[in-house]
Amino acid sequence: MKNPPANLAQALPDTHRTSTIGDYVSLTKPRLNLLVVLTSAAGYYLGASGTPNLVNMAQAVAGTALVAGGSAVLNQVYERDT
Repeated sequence: MKNPPANLAQALPDTHRTSTIGDYVSLTKPRLNLLVVLTSAAGYYLGASGTPNLVNMAQAVAGTALVAGGSAVLNQVYERDT
């Protein structure tokens, strides 16, 4: 009978390990927040009088993405015990 390895993480193939960056990205819930960002972009476009300023629109959408991602992370931290 073989002895199990001392560190089980080393025994797992590389496909089962998660990266730290991937963990942080998953905390932001990117698929859910994509809907928030698309809604923000559509609202900016529809609310603009005349031709929308694309630089301002990109800044508003990027800010919305950062706020939505941050709130998703705070929600995960708040609910970690449950």
